[in-house]
Amino acid sequence: MPSDVMDAGADVRTTLRAALADALDGDAALPRFSKTLGSVVVATSRRRGQIRQRICVAGDTLAVVLDKTIDELDLADGQTDTVELNFCHSLRPVPADLNSGRLDNNQAGILGVALLEGGQLHSLFAPTELIASNRSPKRAIASLLESDGLTADALAVGAITAATFKSEQYLCRLTPGGADVRSLFRAARPIELVPMDQRAVAELAGGMSRWMLNQVQPDGRTVYKYWPSRGTEADGDNTIRQAMATICLGRIAARTADPDARDRADRNLDHLLATYYREEGDYGLAIEEEKVKLGGVALMALAILESPNRNRHAEALTRLTATINHLHNADGSFRTFYAPADRNDCQNFYPGETLLFWAYALKAGLPGVTVDAYMRAFRYYRGWFRADSNPAFVPWHTQAHFVMRELVDEPELDGFIFEMNDWLLSMQQWDSAPYADLLGRFYDPERPHLGPPHASATGVYLEGLIDAFELARLYDDKPRQASYRTAILRGARSLARLQFKTDDDMFYIGQRQRVEGGIRTETYNNEIRVDNVQHGLMGLHRVLERFTAADYAQPDT
Repeated sequence: MPSDVMDAGADVRTTLRAALADALDGDAALPRFSKTLGSVVVATSRRRGQIRQRICVAGDTLAVVLDKTIDELDLADGQTDTVELNFCHSLRPVPADLNSGRLDNNQAGILGVALLEGGQLHSLFAPTELIASNRSPKRAIASLLESDGLTADALAVGAITAATFKSEQYLCRLTPGGADVRSLFRAARPIELVPMDQRAVAELAGGMSRWMLNQVQPDGRTVYKYWPSRGTEADGDNTIRQAMATICLGRIAARTADPDARDRADRNLDHLLATYYREEGDYGLAIEEEKVKLGGVALMALAILESPNRNRHAEALTRLTATINHLHNADGSFRTFYAPADRNDCQNFYPGETLLFWAYALKAGLPGVTVDAYMRAFRYYRGWFRADSNPAFVPWHTQAHFVMRELVDEPELDGFIFEMNDWLLSMQQWDSAPYADLLGRFYDPERPHLGPPHASATGVYLEGLIDAFELARLYDDKPRQASYRTAILRGARSLARLQFKTDDDMFYIGQRQRVEGGIRTETYNNEIRVDNVQHGLMGLHRVLERFTAADYAQPDT
């Protein structure tokens, strides 16, 4: 190797050592990986998110191991732009039965996983590697076993032992002028409980808006789901979420004078109808494979209703409205599937989505929708909720009734909005959150049957809570204003933590333009689905419109 190349690599390593020494500032005396295995460091060098080199070094002391790790890094060609380091410690075996409850998704990125053979380290995934590859702890162990042609049976017979471990995580960014080292928490920037003030909420919403607009392809198609770790789109699709994305794009365009935003929204609506809309007799259908869902029909109709091009699609809107009326029963309930006709589930979702369309349709004076039909549905589903409350029900009915209350003198609408959202508050995690980056999400581990944590759930709850907050303001109900306001800003904080925003959380992403501004499904699941962004953005838009400076100034912790 030429001496000048060797010198360049030595210079980078010297710079990296100095930067790490400053960052660690004497904190390198961590617990050992184990008594027998000493200290372990995992280092991964990357260029533009792509792995160039991955090394795992074990030895007696962390100082010696770290020094050897830096020596083994190939930095001479100047192509490496980041190095992620895991200082691994606190190894702990787990039961051979991986379903015993010792492993859960919340631990991904906090803990790594390892396989031991005869007490010696066989293989491992460091915590940052679980996040970068989007693996749960169980999947990571299965991957390690599979790479050696093994199955979980190897754990059962004791030939291989599985374990978890902790790590201190650092990201080293290399530049021609030096090296910047910062600590990570679950492969992202550490949690800072700074106030979610107007600027923070506006920045969060601005990044989400840009992501939504960037997903619209030249033909109007919107990316439904993207896997950042793979750098590819998923094959799945969903007419309801596609229609919601169309509504969101239309509302983004309505908030700005940018003609490009309007063009993208219009192209997306045209694509939605060309791809999913079909007719059968007098009815308009939103087709998803062999299914026609009430929610898909209603949200497609709402996308048309809110569009400046509504007249161009008037016939489709009329037929979609006829389908909804056809699926409405005399007792106020809805049949939730046009096809297959024998399906009638998803009652906590589709009727609320339909009432939201009806409310806006009545406000716009659309023919074919009546107050009587709305109120019959309202009273039926109020009883449904009271009999078996579900959080998915709340935001759709809240938004619908908040619009409807302006059109009719029915105080029971207001009472039910408060009833639903008071109950919903019990779903939000704060003091019970197992880790700081899970603060503000909506999930009750004591009631897992009510749904898993998901960014889209947090987002849609914000859509309803801001209406409940505004209603409490109209009633001058100070206690409810305070509790709803706190829940809103805590939910916004959760979404902010899930947003791909900086180099600190995109260091493993190869195509950053595809993810920047997007919202991950969870802190330990970096998949981006369009409703992860769309729901929260539409809620945050209303927060920005309705919150006063005093609302932001109140403490939210």
